[in-house]
Amino acid sequence: MRIRLAALLVMIVSAGCVSEPPIAAIPNVTCPDYDVLWTATSNVLEKRFDVYAARKEAGTIVTDYKRGEPIPAFWSKDAQTTYDTLEEIGHIVRRKATAVITPTPDGLYSLKLTIIRERHSYAPPETHYASSYNLYEHNTGQLQKGINTDDSVTWTRLTNDTHLEARMLNDIQKRVTRLMSRKK
Repeated sequence: MRIRLAALLVMIVSAGCVSEPPIAAIPNVTCPDYDVLWTATSNVLEKRFDVYAARKEAGTIVTDYKRGEPIPAFWSKDAQTTYDTLEEIGHIVRRKATAVITPTPDGLYSLKLTIIRERHSYAPPETHYASSYNLYEHNTGQLQKGINTDDSVTWTRLTNDTHLEARMLNDIQKRVTRLMSRKK
């Protein structure tokens, strides 16, 4: 039993050892061609997330929330650091990406990518003495119909996922460079 526990502990701790080193962050991606930047951004975002809304004329792409998967084997690894891996083993963590393309004063188009992380949490318990009493009908003792019993579930916003942002910005920059070289 102790050997299995020790093996499990070594496996969990070493999960971060196989992770990639952090990628140098690119503050933003710029491109002289709006369509090339839009195509590259939407293609890279669609590989990892499900797109919730994409408005090309407004230059915005918003994705659905995606639950993080810390397992580094065959799936794309969402947790980028050892701490993130351990946190996602113990908690449900989800991510959402937002991309905004805006024109710059020098005639280029600039991409701002933001990926937020949220952790599944629970609201603090009710301290009011009548809170649990109010759920029941006085005459029948039955639970009232139409009461939302899911009020205790909340999502706590964590920091932005800068590691995943940097990786995706690097992928977008490579795709923009490839698409621009084809246009020439």
